[in-house]
Amino acid sequence: MRRSVTLAALVALVATNLVPTPSVAGYVAPAVSDKHLVYLADAQNNRIDIYGQGGKPMGHITKGINYPQGLYVDASGVLYVANRGAGNVLAFRRGAKSPFATYADGMEQPEGVTLCPDGTLYVANILSASGGSGDITVYAHGSRNPTGTLTYPAGFFFYDACDAKGNLFATIVYGSTGTVLAFPSAQQTGVTQLPITYGGNPGGIAVDAAQNLLLPYGNGVVEFTESGKTTGVEIPTVGFSQIALDATGRFLIGAAGSAADLYAFPSGTHLHQYSAGGSITGAAIDPGLY
Repeated sequence: MRRSVTLAALVALVATNLVPTPSVAGYVAPAVSDKHLVYLADAQNNRIDIYGQGGKPMGHITKGINYPQGLYVDASGVLYVANRGAGNVLAFRRGAKSPFATYADGMEQPEGVTLCPDGTLYVANILSASGGSGDITVYAHGSRNPTGTLTYPAGFFFYDACDAKGNLFATIVYGSTGTVLAFPSAQQTGVTQLPITYGGNPGGIAVDAAQNLLLPYGNGVVEFTESGKTTGVEIPTVGFSQIALDATGRFLIGAAGSAADLYAFPSGTHLHQYSAGGSITGAAIDPGLY
């Protein structure tokens, strides 16, 4: 079922930073709990803001944080920060204010980070250390030093995500066009450009339980197949940069301007807005599964 709103509703959406609640027969939105954690990357204040999912402030992470961008939380509750200003990725255990691991690759400028099912970490670098086109740095499971690189000619990588089979997808600016790349089995061989294009820079990317791609696109978050075709699922939202699903696949969060918004997925029910006041460039959710 395609979810859409009227022009009047979209005007109200922009004014309030909220979205209407699409109805899905038999669907019950998941409960919002402050036992779950929401992380927001505040690039303006060089910190990670922590909230309970219901909005309760839980403090900040500042240790080592420098112009943070995309965030990722794995199923064990480890938070990964694309720490662009320091040219590295920092990893924090739940509740920790100091990182337990640092991943660095020659001071490139990381914008996004994701973990594949086999434990390999993939870091999307928007720029190289010299300011030229970026790449994806690969860290095999257990390694804190680079073990490989994925590239695309003259590409500026933004965000990346893995599916359950270990295929890697990345948003990228190639020349003057924003698009999405598919790396089969997260390998360089066979990399293809999907038939998805952007009028400007691409936003975030996530893979849902149906093994479809979720992208901030047009007036909402749109679902595409892994071959780049729309499925008809669209959640009207404000304009997002990064997006993330939690490990359960029931919550979708997006970063936009000085705030982030939380939705139930796939219904699109708006659950909460986190108004942090800084420049929010990334967001992620820890559902506390362990």
